[in-house]
Amino acid sequence: MSPLPSTNTSSLDLSLPASQLLREGTKLAHAKAEHSAGAKALARGELDLAEYIRYLAIVWQVYFVLETELDRRADHPMLKPSYRPDVIWRSKAIQADIEYLTTLLRGQNTTQDDKPSHPIVDIPGSPRTRIPFSVPPFLRPLFVTIPEQITSYQTRIVELSTSNPELLLAHAYVRYFGDLSGGQIIAAKVKKMYSLPGDKGTEFYEFEQQTKPDPVTGLVPSKFEQKEHVNRIKERYRTGIDVPVGDDEELKSRLVDEAIVAFDLAHSIFTLLPPGPSSSSKSLPRSGATANVQVEQHIISPVWKYIAFLVAVLVAHLGMSLSGVGGLELYKVLGRAVQGWAGIRQELD
Repeated sequence: MSPLPSTNTSSLDLSLPASQLLREGTKLAHAKAEHSAGAKALARGELDLAEYIRYLAIVWQVYFVLETELDRRADHPMLKPSYRPDVIWRSKAIQADIEYLTTLLRGQNTTQDDKPSHPIVDIPGSPRTRIPFSVPPFLRPLFVTIPEQITSYQTRIVELSTSNPELLLAHAYVRYFGDLSGGQIIAAKVKKMYSLPGDKGTEFYEFEQQTKPDPVTGLVPSKFEQKEHVNRIKERYRTGIDVPVGDDEELKSRLVDEAIVAFDLAHSIFTLLPPGPSSSSKSLPRSGATANVQVEQHIISPVWKYIAFLVAVLVAHLGMSLSGVGGLELYKVLGRAVQGWAGIRQELD
């Protein structure tokens, strides 16, 4: 196994809980990962349906290995308190999304001869594994010749499971807290991008059926209730990290180091995604994407127009006041200001 990274943690207060240190100590690595071109394309809704399914197939390979190793080390004293596969595990949810979204894609442009298969592949730690879901032809290259970015990620996890299983906590933190935080925003974007009904196609981001109707009342949880539900899961998971680590400052430092490695590995798999259209592109959004991908490029101009208009109104108001202009003229000017605001609002909407 390659040596563990040597990260300067001298600026961190190692008396803090491990989960807090993981958040504070990985901010720069987190920013690097989320600002990569592939991550931006995902967050902005610039991936077409086939590319998004390909992204799911990429991360499935990471979660499959991570969760296989966490299963194998379920009784480890540092891992057992956070071991909640029924709540946290993502590989089966991702599998369900791939299968559902592939049916949508097949309905669009796949021929009768393009039949999915269940290839047998060599995954680090799990040789000769039969993929448990139907792999459409356009995804087969990801499984037949697994890209180096994925195998490096998988190999790191398997090596840690053998030599330093407690450090799997760092990889679990990076993956699952990402899903419970930014993943919730991506879920909303994905639903809108592909016009998905209910939670179909977004089970990856669903934890404990957070959007399902109450079995007794039949009521769908409000957005606030869904957010609170996710926050409770995050709090329980933080406790599952903080309690076993306790006051072990040396372990806390190593966990932060490994979490930085995890973010770097996550960044590397984003390089497998297309970067999305350039900011100067005038083309229509990719299939399935919505037009509001480019909204932020057009907001600044009307806002500044309105600010300039409002300043002009105020100056006119001051001039009329000084020159003794009556209330009727002032009323007309203010009426034009209201009309201007309505026009700007319409342009922004």
